[in-house]
Amino acid sequence: MKHISVEEFKEMQKNGEEFFLLDVRTKSEWDGGHIDGSVQLSVSAVQAGVEELIPDKDTPVVVYCATGSRSLMAVTFMRMMGYTNLMNLEDGYVEYVAHA
Repeated sequence: MKHISVEEFKEMQKNGEEFFLLDVRTKSEWDGGHIDGSVQLSVSAVQAGVEELIPDKDTPVVVYCATGSRSLMAVTFMRMMGYTNLMNLEDGYVEYVAHA
């Protein structure tokens, strides 16, 4: 698991890197604004639903929430489930919006 800054994330986007973007905030938070291309799955549903969304456990996955704490929890769950290429967006959506 790797922590990435908003700047690193934006560089990945700019370079056209391929990754799955997982937003683990609640549906209402996601509806209020999210990073384009993200898929919402609340942190409480990660263990039950992530394998259906991301069946290949080697897929690069960037996980984010509002500030980075729920995403870290989701990354921990996913790592225990066998996912190998996980990135936690430090400071989350709040920081992403601040750098928009």
